[in-house]
Amino acid sequence: MSSASTKPRSVMRGDIEGLRSVAVLFVLIYHLGVDRLSGGFAGVDVFFVISGFLITSGLLTEAERSGTVSLLKFYARRARRLLPAATVVLVFTALVGWLVMPRSQLGDLSTDVIAAALYVVNWALAFRAVDYLAEDAAVSPVQHYWSLSVEEQFYVVIPVMMILLAWVARRFGFSIRRIIAVAIALIVAVSLIYSVRHTDTAPQTAYFYSTTRAWELGIGSLLACAVPLLRRMTDRAALVVAAVGLALVLGSGLVISTQTPWPGSAALFPTVGTAAVIAAGVANPLTPVGRLLSVRPMVWIGGLSYSIYLWHWPLIILSGQVVDLTRWHKVLIAVASVGFAWLSKHLIEDPIRFGPLFARRTGPTLAMGAAGMALSLAAASVVYAQAPQEEVRPAAARGAAALGFGPDLKEPARPLQDSSPEITRSGKLYPDPALAPKDVPAYYADGCQVAVGVVAIDPSCVYGDKAGSVTVALVGDSKLGQWFDVFNDIAKEKGWRLELYLKSACPFNPAQSAEDCGTFNDNVLKRLTSAAGRVDMVMTSTVKGGDSEGRAQKSFVTGYDDFWKRLEAVGTRVIAISDSPAPSGDVPVYECADKHPDDLLSCAFPANDGRGSAALKEAVALRDGRQWIDLNPWVCPPMTDGQCPVAIGGVLVYRQGSHVTKTYADTMRPLVEMLFERAGLFDR
Repeated sequence: MSSASTKPRSVMRGDIEGLRSVAVLFVLIYHLGVDRLSGGFAGVDVFFVISGFLITSGLLTEAERSGTVSLLKFYARRARRLLPAATVVLVFTALVGWLVMPRSQLGDLSTDVIAAALYVVNWALAFRAVDYLAEDAAVSPVQHYWSLSVEEQFYVVIPVMMILLAWVARRFGFSIRRIIAVAIALIVAVSLIYSVRHTDTAPQTAYFYSTTRAWELGIGSLLACAVPLLRRMTDRAALVVAAVGLALVLGSGLVISTQTPWPGSAALFPTVGTAAVIAAGVANPLTPVGRLLSVRPMVWIGGLSYSIYLWHWPLIILSGQVVDLTRWHKVLIAVASVGFAWLSKHLIEDPIRFGPLFARRTGPTLAMGAAGMALSLAAASVVYAQAPQEEVRPAAARGAAALGFGPDLKEPARPLQDSSPEITRSGKLYPDPALAPKDVPAYYADGCQVAVGVVAIDPSCVYGDKAGSVTVALVGDSKLGQWFDVFNDIAKEKGWRLELYLKSACPFNPAQSAEDCGTFNDNVLKRLTSAAGRVDMVMTSTVKGGDSEGRAQKSFVTGYDDFWKRLEAVGTRVIAISDSPAPSGDVPVYECADKHPDDLLSCAFPANDGRGSAALKEAVALRDGRQWIDLNPWVCPPMTDGQCPVAIGGVLVYRQGSHVTKTYADTMRPLVEMLFERAGLFDR
């Protein structure tokens, strides 16, 4: 009897399908912004354990039966299972993203699609140091492929390791299962220790690293090695283990939050919980917990979990580019995610996985996988062709130099009107507005912007004249760092040694509330007030310390005074730099400028001094010897209608938030040097 399908008969673990259902629902609900499920991202950790168990179980069976593992057949099975849906979603996301996403995001979209197609996007994201848990981050619509990349890298290592260990076992008469279990246990131990340590020091990159996640897949692999032992578990023990395990998994979703260092030791809760449910199911899949997880709706969703995971994230991100997502929009996205998953499973995945053309045929399957990757790369190339490219700023684009300066160096040479030639009202800008988010200070590329969650000081972040006789420390957040290249050029010329203590969202002030920022500040203050770490000058600035109207928060004024007095006690001079003005509105200035190149004045916003300036200025006034450097008259020279222009002298002023573009900051270098000279900073 012939059939068009060669779908194999296999024993399905209903409890595992139920766990998959829990995992994907966790992730879906979390990404849709349901606050009560604050730890929904732990669903990915559940997937890792399940994957490690299932993949290693199959490989162990093959190794014990034949004495080795067929790499080509293994990779063909993985290609049939994973690549069809992954390719369709990648191509869909690339092409739809090209249509609806801002030009400023097309470059990253194309490189992310390429990295996802090659299953290395987790490393690309780690290198970019994206904060995956930050709600306000401009995230990639294929960012969720990071977990697939981790798994694929696991699939590269584990079968090769098994082949080598199987050979050793045959050669020396060892048990294949035992020697593999010992090797995996070592991997789990090393990876877990590394994960805990790296999560403490660099949580943003730790989230994506394969090396910090290997232990989670390894736990599943250890379970597979322990199956003969697990079968001895009594029914009563299986019930208790399963119940505790499910409680750990569900509790993780409710208790863990974005404030929890992750993965680190906290990830033991969902991973050990998942392992416990799987282990209990090996002994008795029909415990009450097993039956609960095996109910038809849970099994049905579990069967679609891979496709739901693939579809939900790009639907959320791309929809958000078109409309402001309401509760009902999110409900529709959830339904659409399941619908797209069902269609792709039945129209694409299953026909390729079980149809006669590819099922159990290694050559055609691998060719199909290569073609799928090529298709994804082609889609990425289409997007890349539309992305803006960097250009050299011409001399005519003068930026702040077009403003000049008055005799007292307190304001530009003359008041501005809408019609003033210094104000760029239309035309080409530098940088291209779509490239503004990447127009950042050079120290970012050196990893010297300390990430959220990190508390350690990096002593290698030294610039200027490293052997200079005057040492200047830049201490604060990215609002001070935006002037780095100007300060660095001046430091080289004047013989200053420039030390960086710049941390994201971290004002140099004890009044701030973030624990990691407080610890970092303590470390910085301890160093700067020590005999070995004392510096001649400290420059500081921040976006924080004021209310929505820019009025100073008294706690910040007092906090600055406290920190600064301790610096002054060891002979350090304090210089406060103004916070740059804050644009209003929901659309970033650079996106507005990109959309309205013929009417840049429509992107102007009410003049202000930024939220952080008032507290800094008031703290400076408390004691003699402190210096206030106000750059805002040239960052936001108010026009007669009280608005801040967004482009001056052919140069775009702003990138993300209220940060000044590196290009515009560079045009302010002569002015900054004159302000420093007037303040007596070169008198030493």
